[in-house]
Amino acid sequence: MTTVLTKASLISYVFMRRFLDHLPSSDENGATAVEYALIVGLIAAVIFGAVLALGQVVLALFTAPLGGF
Repeated sequence: MTTVLTKASLISYVFMRRFLDHLPSSDENGATAVEYALIVGLIAAVIFGAVLALGQVVLALFTAPLGGF
C-alpha cells in the first residue's frame, strides 16, 4: 500500500511540524514547575513557623494594657 501525499496534507504536516518545533520541551517545564513548587512550599513552611513562634508574643503586645496612656 502506497501513501500519496497531497499538497494540502504536506502543507498541514509542515505547519504542524513548525508549530511543534516552537514549543518548549516538556522535560524542562516539568522540572521547573517542581522546583518552583518546592520553593513555594519552603516559603510557606517558614511563614507558618514564624506565625506559630511569634503569634503569642505579638498577641500579648496588642492585648496588654497600655501603661501610660
